[in-house]
Amino acid sequence: MAAPDFWIAPTGVRLVNPEAVSTTVPVQLMVDAGFSLTSIGLYGELLSYQGVPMNPYQNSIDELEDIRAAIDELVSSGYVVRVPPPLD
Repeated sequence: MAAPDFWIAPTGVRLVNPEAVSTTVPVQLMVDAGFSLTSIGLYGELLSYQGVPMNPYQNSIDELEDIRAAIDELVSSGYVVRVPPPLD
């Protein structure tokens, strides 16, 4: 897959957890029927990066269109922002 034009990063300030796997997705996102399971999973993965932007397509098993739709859901709701990928 070609390099994405953008990565994603969470908005807002969150506590850093010494064990990233212990990071939890906010309940309000989990119970909102307007979010797909892909967007909830993607957000959970993003939170495990603890504020560091991530490539949303790297190692993904989801279809490209599903990832794009999940990103659009999260961006439009204000949970994430698109950021430029790091320079190599």
